[in-house]
Amino acid sequence: MTVERFSRLSILLVSDLDEQGVFLLRALQRTRARVEHRWPAPERIGEDCDIVLCEFMPDLSRRVAWVPGEAKAALIVLLPQSGRYDLEKLHAAVPDSVLHRPYAAHAVMTALNIGWDHFSFARRQRVRIARLDENVRALRDIERAKHLIMEERGVGEHEAFNLLRNMAMERRMTIAALAASLVDSKDNLINSI
Repeated sequence: MTVERFSRLSILLVSDLDEQGVFLLRALQRTRARVEHRWPAPERIGEDCDIVLCEFMPDLSRRVAWVPGEAKAALIVLLPQSGRYDLEKLHAAVPDSVLHRPYAAHAVMTALNIGWDHFSFARRQRVRIARLDENVRALRDIERAKHLIMEERGVGEHEAFNLLRNMAMERRMTIAALAASLVDSKDNLINSI
């Protein structure tokens, strides 16, 4: 990934500005991204940014501004040079990448690239899964609506679908939206009895 790609992003650095922290801040600023620094760590991390680089802390999974698995920003965890950290707590934070102290310029860019790519891929997959779920719900509603029409009108499956399609065109709706409306109104009618 080129530096230009990062120039459209916002990065939050949650780290002490010791010698290594200053080095990291300067490396991030060279990406031309909008870089913000916060320390000490706020209660909620990552609400208004694209990438978060954050010191490892045992309660990190509680501090991130999203439910694990539904990240709103790429999370790159900064690991201590001592190598002492709780692997289970690191895993619970669901980071997209990690960066070990002492930092090196190439390692910073590698962590940024991997973290952003991993986050972007996961976000695309979540969108795709949501669309697939929506399509499955629509197909179920269409099948239920067809059966309602078949029972109501005493017609076959093919004719019921044609009726459903024609009704949707007359109302300038999608077949799925009309089917959901029919199914919901039937369910509401049954629930009110």
